Amino acid sequence: MQDSRDRIALVHKIRAGNVQAFEHLFRALTPALVRFTARFVRSVEAAENIVQDVFVRIWHNRARMDPDLNLKSYLYRACRNQALQHLRHLKIENRDHCKQDLADPGRSPEAAAEAQEIAAAVYAAVAELPPHRRLIFSLSKYDNLTYAEIAEIQQISIKTVETQMGRALKYLRQRLADQYAKETQR
Repeated sequence: MQDSRDRIALVHKIRAGNVQAFEHLFRALTPALVRFTARFVRSVEAAENIVQDVFVRIWHNRARMDPDLNLKSYLYRACRNQALQHLRHLKIENRDHCKQDLADPGRSPEAAAEAQEIAAAVYAAVAELPPHRRLIFSLSKYDNLTYAEIAEIQQISIKTVETQMGRALKYLRQRLADQYAKETQR
């Protein structure tokens, strides 16, 4: 799906009702879309439902698809929009975070507690970023998207992505360094 001719051909096949082409698209992008969507809704199950709904909507509206459509970017935008709608519906606050299980059986309780504190500090610092910058940072660091992919999904320039990432990283370094300095003074 990297080459524009391949993307256009895929859209044409899906528009024509080619189930195999649609299944290929679904299987290729669903895992990444679920991870991406789960970052918004904080639930893998809800993310899976949202992604599935987006694909169902695409299938039902396939005859109206634009042949020049970049499906990957469209799907990321559709999942983001659907996730935000889901959050509004459930009135979930954006600052709620998925808690990761950092417990390692071989790790001492002190090390596990320290790892949880570090993870909490990182999540808190990321949560303090402005929403647009936080999304760009998350797409890059958590979803492993390239700056070009992020720019396309967000419909902004690559330079804007670079600038926002630079500002996010600078803020996080400073914020976490300040917190570490406070911790060592105790």
